[in-house]
Amino acid sequence: GLSPLIDEGRRILEDIRVSADADIEVFNTFMAALNLPKVTDAEKAQRKQAIQAATVTATQVPINSANRCVAALDVAVQAAALVHPNILSDVAAGTLLLAAAGRGVLLNVDANLGRLKDPLLAERFANERATQEVELQKKAELVQQRVDGHRS
Repeated sequence: GLSPLIDEGRRILEDIRVSADADIEVFNTFMAALNLPKVTDAEKAQRKQAIQAATVTATQVPINSANRCVAALDVAVQAAALVHPNILSDVAAGTLLLAAAGRGVLLNVDANLGRLKDPLLAERFANERATQEVELQKKAELVQQRVDGHRS
């Protein structure tokens, strides 16, 4: 039935809300790092380290958010197979919003990748980002195929 999917969807949406709050926090941390003093060599080094740590977190948080959008799209794919045809358009609309949200947070990853000093970490994040984008697209297409199949 739909009840377990609705419950799972609600849990995931709460995760996404928490991720949005985390994204705001990490942005504030990044901005605070930029404003650290940079007069002495020690201050410059501390500032550089704080900026890099904030950049790593500012990259991981949106990857996590995209992951939760993919999980929500998994729920949408399952729901699309179960719902009454009159509700399928609502599932499809939600799917479009989730896919757009996932792609939107991946733009934050793109903005940060070039600032990462650790090339292995940057590569790992780039790979995770690419995987998330493929998954977002694939799941959205599955729901769209269900909608298209109902129109025929």
